[in-house]
Amino acid sequence: MFESSAMHQRQYIGFDVGGWLTRSSQDAIAALNVDGEKRRWDFLSRDPKDRRRKNILHPENITQVCKELFNTHVAVPTIIAIDAALSWPLDFRKLVAGEIPEPLPSVDEKSIENRVLYRETERFVYHSTDTMPLTAVGDMFGNHSTKAQATALRICKEYAAYMPPFDQWSRERFCGSQLTIVEVYPASIGGRGTFPKKVKAELATINKELKALGQKVLTKDEADAVRCAMIAQDLHHAVCIGSDDPDRVYDLPDGDKTGHWGSVVAPTQEHNPKETVPIDFDRVRSEGWIFTPRHLK
Repeated sequence: MFESSAMHQRQYIGFDVGGWLTRSSQDAIAALNVDGEKRRWDFLSRDPKDRRRKNILHPENITQVCKELFNTHVAVPTIIAIDAALSWPLDFRKLVAGEIPEPLPSVDEKSIENRVLYRETERFVYHSTDTMPLTAVGDMFGNHSTKAQATALRICKEYAAYMPPFDQWSRERFCGSQLTIVEVYPASIGGRGTFPKKVKAELATINKELKALGQKVLTKDEADAVRCAMIAQDLHHAVCIGSDDPDRVYDLPDGDKTGHWGSVVAPTQEHNPKETVPIDFDRVRSEGWIFTPRHLK
């Protein structure tokens, strides 16, 4: 899609994380290995008999999963993109610690502006895309997110992974890191522009190949894991190489951006399209950042 034969081999991995104690596993892993123009997908959440592997992203199991992911491709630079909240709203953490957040959320304000429920990055996604993001605090997917957080921290501890913005963001470190973990939100890619079309075409190709092998087509969770991996690849190209789509940009967690668009402020979608919403990057460094592509047209 974007790779050329001159590019080094790289791996992009999508994690779609289920809850801690699901009896029928909802975890999904899609690994895209790119070597020049060659692309190969592996689904580690399936066993050799095409059955789902239960709770594969549980932190107790992640060491074995990482051995499978990384030992197969020695020294291959890898980006893991996780579809789950990797931290909590700052005001929520203050409340848990016994401190009343100031200022308190107003009874008249919109839910998205409630800083106890929503992180800075989620408000930014709302104002800059066509998506109303979920919140781990208010939409009850803390089950998934706490497991994802524990799993990500386990990987960081064992493999010294780079996880921005909790580790300070820099393009140089992102592009040069051997193993990077980022948070993504597949639903936010929307249906406009070239990237959603590429994702749709890739999913169709994968399902066609699975059918030809007599295997089951992708589940919803596996499809989301594919979307995560494709965002990881797209993000890598946008930051380190240059996107093939000038109308799609990634806003970065230090106020920079990919592409050639203006400063990182979010246009609102109501009443006054020229109104902008500034980003509190001190909160971003504490709460995390959703790396999501947005379309300028």
